[in-house]
This record gives sequence, C-alpha cells and structure tokens, in this order.
Amino acid sequence: MLHVKNKYLYITTVILIFLYIFSFIFQKSDKRKSVKSSLINPSYVNKIDSFELFDGDMEKLSFKKNGDVWEIHKVIDNKLQKLPAETKKVEDFLKTASEVVNMYKISDTFTENNSFMILKPGYIQLKYSVEDKIYEVFFGAQDFSLSSRYVMSGKSTAIYEISNFLDKYLTTSVQFWCDSLLISQNVFGKIQVSDIQKNYVIFDDKFYTFSDLQKLLDLRHGGFISDFQNMQNEKNNENTFPNQKKKQNKDENDFEKSESKMEIFLELGNKSQIILTLYQSKENSFVQVESVYENSSGKKSVYNSQISLWTYNKIKEITL
Repeated sequence: MLHVKNKYLYITTVILIFLYIFSFIFQKSDKRKSVKSSLINPSYVNKIDSFELFDGDMEKLSFKKNGDVWEIHKVIDNKLQKLPAETKKVEDFLKTASEVVNMYKISDTFTENNSFMILKPGYIQLKYSVEDKIYEVFFGAQDFSLSSRYVMSGKSTAIYEISNFLDKYLTTSVQFWCDSLLISQNVFGKIQVSDIQKNYVIFDDKFYTFSDLQKLLDLRHGGFISDFQNMQNEKNNENTFPNQKKKQNKDENDFEKSESKMEIFLELGNKSQIILTLYQSKENSFVQVESVYENSSGKKSVYNSQISLWTYNKIKEITL
C-alpha cells in the first residue's frame, strides 16, 4: 500500500515538474521595444492653465483655468459660451496623463493609411501649451482586446501602444466634464443651505423670497445653450423686464406672449453673490440661463447653460 502511494506521489511530482518547465517554454514574451514615459511631462502639470480636446469629428472643447476654477469654453453659432468644469476631474486627468507608464513602440513612422486610427474618425487629440511651447498627443484606436490604445506624440511620427488607463477621459462630452449642477459647486466651492444668507426672486415685476433652498441646490442644467438668439434679444434691454421691451420685426403683444424672464439672487455669508437670469421662450423646449458669480472682491464669472421646461417649472414651484 505504501509502495502504491509512493508511486502516485512520484507520478504527481513528475507531472508538476513538466508543467512548470512547459510554462516557461510556452510563455509569451513581449519583445517589442518599450520605454517608460508619460504623455505629459510631470513637471508641466502645475504649469498648464489651458488645454484643448478634439475628436475625430472636429468637436472641440477648450479648458481654461480661472483662478482655482477650471472652465469649459465652446463656440456655438459663433458665440463663445462658458461653463464651470468639474475641477477635480480635470486635475485628475492631467495628473493621470503625467504618470510614467510602459509604452511599446508599434511603428517608427506614421502614414495617412495607418491602421491605428491616428488622425482618422474616432481619434482624440490633446493640445496644451507650457511656456509658449505647444504640445500634442494623438490617441488612436484600441487594440483588439480593448485593453490598450495607440498613441502618437506631436513631436514624433512613432506610434506607441499604452494601457487604457486614460480612456475614461478621452471624450469631448460636455456632460462628462462640466459641473452639472445649476448652482455650481466648483466656482465658490461646496455651497450648503447654511452658506446662503439672503435670497429673493423677481418674476413678472413681483418680488419673492423662498425657504426651500436645498431643492434649488439639487437641480441640474442641460449643458450649453444651443441657440443664442433669445438670450441676445434679452441682453439688448438688460435692465428692464420683458413686458417693457419691444422686439424687432415682431408685434409687441406677440413678444409678451412668447417671452418671460426670472431672476434669482443668492447672497452668501462672505458677501459673494450668485445671480441666475432665466429666459423662457414658448418657441423652444428649453430655458436659457445666465449665471453670474461675483465674489466679495467684485470679480465676476459669467456662464451660460440651458434647462428643460420641467426644471424651469420646478424652479417656479420652489421659489414662487
């Protein structure tokens, strides 16, 4: 019996040894040229105060730092619009892009007919400047396993493969990057109900105050305004209410029926102010919002967004 056990033990040992040897024989080794590098020089991260992201359809988002706040700038219908970004998300992106990683060289040269989707539909381009020098990184397709991505530096024609550690940031989606709350939690930092010392609303020449501030703080906007026309018509008569204004090429009564305006004023304990001006048109399924943030020193930041009619009605329900 002991002899049989020893025999089985011997056979098991031999099998394990063979498996161990074969694991080395058949192990796939990556013989591609690799370097340890970063997409953004780590020493540049704190010097970057603006950058741009392009996608293959030429959609472009510009990011600019305003004090401690990152902003998204986008030109729509020849009008520059701004929104506060999620500052921590932007900072995490730049920090992650500066991490040193393994980069495997795939090709020494770039051609227009490359199969890596560099400079083809679907690619993403990062462009930034440091000390008046412009730097670019081009992100191509993922590999077949979807675990890595092809990249190329603007100063070289070599194409490298890197892990997909940066993929979640490779988008020009405004919804991904922006501070989506109607009352930004980035411009003045986190705002709580206890921070708001005064509030009032002006609507249809009437003055209101309200108490359910948390519901207002929880509301979200829908991104940039896709049509600036109504906003511009209102801005031409900034200091009056809609029923006091005339609109070119339209009957005055027709204008009164199609336009309304609401202003919401919030004052924080440190004397900073937030003013939301909402412009509603029956011709559109959304409401335009101009948000002005003025700190205690008088510095203003102005942003433009849109909200749904549902959100607009919710605001009226909360404030009026």
